[in-house]
Amino acid sequence: MLRQMRDDITRGHRAADAAASVREAQVKAWDPLIEHFVEAARHLDSAAMMHVLDSARIERGLGRTVDEILLPAMRQIGGWWETARCDAPSFGGSVASEHLATQTVRSWLSRSRQALSDIPRTQREILSCGPQDDHTLALESLAAVMGKDGWDCRILGARTPAPSLSIAIQQINPVAAVVVSHLSVARRSAVEALRLAQHSNACLFYAGGAFLSRQARRGVPGTYLGTNVSQAADLIAESCPTGWCDP
Repeated sequence: MLRQMRDDITRGHRAADAAASVREAQVKAWDPLIEHFVEAARHLDSAAMMHVLDSARIERGLGRTVDEILLPAMRQIGGWWETARCDAPSFGGSVASEHLATQTVRSWLSRSRQALSDIPRTQREILSCGPQDDHTLALESLAAVMGKDGWDCRILGARTPAPSLSIAIQQINPVAAVVVSHLSVARRSAVEALRLAQHSNACLFYAGGAFLSRQARRGVPGTYLGTNVSQAADLIAESCPTGWCDP
């Protein structure tokens, strides 16, 4: 959890607030399905990780699985290298475990989206990382959650240049566009991408660790989506319920 606390402080949070956030994450990490997923990742067992996610989806639904199991587990796995236990042979190597877990989650999310392919697609949405951001799991999770409600989500992926996002909006004519940025050093370029896109007809939204503090969101074009994927999906749907939004 040292990594999470360090990143929170880097994003502008006070040390006390960062520590409180870490304590809250530790409490949530007691969910047994998270522990089962993490244990499977330690042993490089992709099938077991898939089984955990499938079981959670049956019990809780897709949205809750993403917010309560998938993303918290991946944050925990991402912080392994900060602790000495990562060097233990039983962990299978922190880098290999994280890579396999990431690919497993992406495969599971892709399978979830494909299972919804027969649902009529009534509205288009563009999902993009900021020009300096690499992590796409949150976008892929949002696409899966919104896909079950009939959204046609186009993921542009990591490090999308601002002009590319603007051109994609012009070509695809989406109802909504989302930009995600996770680190404070990448926030400025993400904001520039949003500003370049704000003259389009698309409703603009943004999310990610770079925008956690109110100060970081000051003057940013669009609507902040928060940290919960299911709630973000609801907010987008409520803001753009039946077609184009006013510019």
